Amino acid sequence: MRDWFPLTNYEFYAFVASGMLLVASIDYCFADAVLVNRTEWTVVQIIFWTVVSYIAGQICAAPSSGLVEFVIARIIFRSPTEIALGLRKRRWREHVAAWLFANREYSPLATKVRDRIKSGAADKLGMSMANLDGEHIFQVAFPAARASPDTVTRLESFQNSYGFCRNICFVALLATGMLTYKYWQGSAPKDGWLALGAAAVAIGMYGRFLKYYAAYGRQVLTSYHHSLPA
Repeated sequence: MRDWFPLTNYEFYAFVASGMLLVASIDYCFADAVLVNRTEWTVVQIIFWTVVSYIAGQICAAPSSGLVEFVIARIIFRSPTEIALGLRKRRWREHVAAWLFANREYSPLATKVRDRIKSGAADKLGMSMANLDGEHIFQVAFPAARASPDTVTRLESFQNSYGFCRNICFVALLATGMLTYKYWQGSAPKDGWLALGAAAVAIGMYGRFLKYYAAYGRQVLTSYHHSLPA
């Protein structure tokens, strides 16, 4: 963001945007769309509700990370880092996710590249390659990757993008639940379609999250590979 703007890129994309969507969803489902239908806003009101949205986004960040980044991306699906390193093979669900959203990012690195990365990490940690896991290797690779200014810029861009997509995915899941409840309570038929739309947004934004999340890990690993002595 520009120097005069009080928030960083990550704070704006990951917190304010998702918080606004959450506030709008709650307002529409439980407060007769008072805010959604408002056409005139004062500067004070805009600032106030932006702050409220930022707080809501901050609150959502922890469960968003827990559900989307850890449960879905690392348990239901296999970790992109472990896929890239060839530590775990892609099953049918990972192949489908890769085909739909991240064909290059959510795939194994070349065999020679990943073997060299694992060998370098094993030497650094004094461990055998057989005992390494994705987290061990990532923790070795990350400081080396951060030593490159170009890599730092790319990582920040990926982090901004996957943080935004992750939190929007989470809020869209919440919105799906709220809209479904509103529809079952006998509201207008359009709310059923809105619930389906929110579910589609959740799936689509998970796909975008997966792409940037996998790209982040892949960038760390490839930068580490380039930092290793020939």
